[in-house]
Amino acid sequence: MHIFDRQDEEDDFRGVDESSRAEIQEVGAEIHRATRQHKCLVLFHNGSDNTIDLDDFGILLSARFGTTKVLWTFRGRLRLIPRITEKVDDSHLFLYDTYSLRGWNFLLQIEAGEIAGYTDKLGEAATECCLYLLSLNSQGGNIMGYDWATHASNYWVCDGIIQGGHGEEAWEAASALHQHIHIEDYSANALPSFGDKLKTPSKRWILVKDNFVVHQNSTSFFIAAVASDSDPPLRPLPNGLFHLSDKLCVIKLCRCTFSFSLPPFCGCRSLRFLGLDSCKNHMGAKHMSH
Repeated sequence: MHIFDRQDEEDDFRGVDESSRAEIQEVGAEIHRATRQHKCLVLFHNGSDNTIDLDDFGILLSARFGTTKVLWTFRGRLRLIPRITEKVDDSHLFLYDTYSLRGWNFLLQIEAGEIAGYTDKLGEAATECCLYLLSLNSQGGNIMGYDWATHASNYWVCDGIIQGGHGEEAWEAASALHQHIHIEDYSANALPSFGDKLKTPSKRWILVKDNFVVHQNSTSFFIAAVASDSDPPLRPLPNGLFHLSDKLCVIKLCRCTFSFSLPPFCGCRSLRFLGLDSCKNHMGAKHMSH
């Protein structure tokens, strides 16, 4: 371990970021010496989005008479890599599963249970938090700026999925969950191939593009910024849009106009998170009908 410690000290001194640190040649050479005369099966969990040249680690797969085999595992916890099959074309065998007899919700529950095992503050809320993320992203992650990397924890706590929002415990639990999900995948406007297959609470977490209807059971409501030739650049919000929204906790509006002095959401008594993106004040909004 002293080799790793020494290399870490050198990289720290040179200011090398942890994600950019290269392989240690001495370790690779030692691995090669230990395995070159043996038949080996290497189990390698690849947490990245690309293949990795294991020759740099002392595992010579390119040797003509090499006897080492590698079992790769790609993807990982809630990962979005839709074109992974294209990146493993040089594999001798590629195995994957696209369907489960028990359903996607069952698989998500198992996965969320493993996440919850890393912290004693999440429990069953981990499954619902993952459902929230996957459901909303599948409704329009390519057109809606959810900004998951910044606001995922805010959504989970403010929506009430993670309880105890007035203290530090809820935020600590949300932060712990955030660390175990590759949020950056969802922040790149990538759509999960299975998000629309999940069964989610009806009308609770809503994304709309043009049909501004808020249901009584909705707790999170997002209006996407749809830009096309047929869509107006800014859309006015009716005054009574949220008049039945006693349960609404999270609102994010994109490219909308409304009266800033008397916004349509001022009567939302449960509102805890408000996001405004490119919205403008509309002085005549008070004269608009529902």
